[in-house]
Amino acid sequence: METTGPFSFEIDTEIILACFRSNDDMGIVLRVHMEVERSMIRELERRFPNYGALKFQFFDQHLKALKAFGKFTPLSDAITQINVTRNKFAHVRNIRKTDLTQSDLNNLYHHTAAAFTSVPDLKKIDVKIDEEGLHESLIDLTPARQFAIIGAMIVGAIETMRQRQSAKQVEILVKWSGEIEKILDAYKKQEPTIHGSKS
Repeated sequence: METTGPFSFEIDTEIILACFRSNDDMGIVLRVHMEVERSMIRELERRFPNYGALKFQFFDQHLKALKAFGKFTPLSDAITQINVTRNKFAHVRNIRKTDLTQSDLNNLYHHTAAAFTSVPDLKKIDVKIDEEGLHESLIDLTPARQFAIIGAMIVGAIETMRQRQSAKQVEILVKWSGEIEKILDAYKKQEPTIHGSKS
């Protein structure tokens, strides 16, 4: 699905809906992780059409490549938390992790809230999914559904990075051009000064 509006992005809604239909926390974490990784790759390929030549294969490599663009820390911290949670399911030895915990969600909320500062209370955002007949606050969803929605928000943020940066640049240019106009107007209002000697 591609969204419309001031910023457009691509997200595999089937993956998100599969998360909502599943009771398998591990599967949901893996699906969200995969979609976040795909979005990082799409963004990197948009910026560098020959990105594939680097042959990066790992989540962390794609994340480091995105970090090279500069002011990205709050979002990269949220992306890292998706990876940390996924790694708890995939790599923890002697412990069989099969469920998302409140601790997993608290860490994800903390890092995601820093990336979405325009949202006053992330836990209270309204979630509406027509296909599921769902309409409630994020915090009222199951932990797995909360994880899926936050993952979708992160994908949207990654996918719109360049658009938002361009919009910010336009905003800065507009402000700067306004300042230039003020300077030129002030200059035009000054009395002309004639330099040179009197004859």
